Amino acid sequence: MLGFPGNRPHSTDPMAATKIKTQSFLANLPLFRELAPEEIDRIAAGTTERHAERGTVVANKGDPVDALARLAELRREAGSHTAALRLELRTLTQAGRHAETLPLIEQLQKRKVLDAAQAELLRATAHAEALRALAADPSGLRGYWTRLADADRAQPRVARAAAQAFLALGAHLEAAQILERSLERRWDPVLVALYAECRLPETTRQLETAERWLPAHSDDASLLSALGRLCERAQLWGKAQTYFEASLALDDHWRTRVALGELLARVGQADAAKVHLAAALRLAVAALGTPPAPA
Repeated sequence: MLGFPGNRPHSTDPMAATKIKTQSFLANLPLFRELAPEEIDRIAAGTTERHAERGTVVANKGDPVDALARLAELRREAGSHTAALRLELRTLTQAGRHAETLPLIEQLQKRKVLDAAQAELLRATAHAEALRALAADPSGLRGYWTRLADADRAQPRVARAAAQAFLALGAHLEAAQILERSLERRWDPVLVALYAECRLPETTRQLETAERWLPAHSDDASLLSALGRLCERAQLWGKAQTYFEASLALDDHWRTRVALGELLARVGQADAAKVHLAAALRLAVAALGTPPAPA
């Protein structure tokens, strides 16, 4: 049950004394699911645990629509209590109505319940979830992205969600433009890797764009791997191999091993390809935390 904020009743029930770990609770909510542990810790630091009078029900668990209706009644009767705003934020998130959480985040920031960094994280995650929900709605997706403020578009989490949604629609050019603008403002290795997934008609121009980032980020394994993929797409086999090998020298990642192994197989270096693909398998198994089965 979700309860009305109030005084904690005296109870001999041992379950009444059970403490909820705030970080674990937040990490399981869709709104916070992609946040790093340290980001969850920052948000958790600004939360307050509230208790409900036994028997005073706001909504049944799993029924966010009913919860929102009851919270609307609460606002009419008692105004926008901070605890009620928190509960409404959580309930809207559970209902998948991420765009509607934004005014609540603003209110909670104005009341100094959230600091600027916490509010920024919540806004970025809410926008990202809203964009993902529009991945099958081209007009809705474009409209939402157009209405976003520049500061929100610059957030890597928001740019990634938008690019992924446009890629799902087959709009590779729009996805690439979003990623290019975001990377010019704020560097992010995840966005670089996603940029290589964009298939543009002019692969050479896309490669030239990515190579302009190289002087400032020559030690970024994700960029080097992305350049390898773009070179491979442009059939620049030797250059692609050089980029893949440079990436592996910085980060021996199984995905890059697979890419290099497939490239070598394509150009007829079967033995070298097998070595890299075997290494990729070992790395992938290790990444799963599972030891390889004995031969």
